[in-house]
Amino acid sequence: MQVRHLLLLVPVLVLLVAGLGLAVTAVAPDAPVPIVMVGGALGATVSGTRKLRDEVPNINALRAFTPAILVQPLLGAAAGLLLLLALESGLLGLDSSGQSWALLGALAFAAGFSEPVFLGVVARVAAIGEPPSEASSR
Repeated sequence: MQVRHLLLLVPVLVLLVAGLGLAVTAVAPDAPVPIVMVGGALGATVSGTRKLRDEVPNINALRAFTPAILVQPLLGAAAGLLLLLALESGLLGLDSSGQSWALLGALAFAAGFSEPVFLGVVARVAAIGEPPSEASSR
């Protein structure tokens, strides 16, 4: 069932990632959208290849891993785009206006490769506008 659901997500992710890339390009024509999308997708694919090499012990596990191989580059492209948006908006406390396309591509690769980095960016974006929790206000 998990395999079927992951396969159903592929066209949805393609549309959403492409739509976000086109939207960013329409609003900011000078943004290095292709670089961050390809960099993120490449990072996620390299990460997936490493997992495939190190963590898939038999053919049954490989069959279960197949849909993730299709989804992985799309998640990496999304990670690259979200990293670009987070940098451009100042959410990460960094000014990306003077950054070279090469640095942004490398950062997108790292975001695609490292799921914790990507999830950390998403968590920071999601926390905007929320009242501080009791633990963080101490």
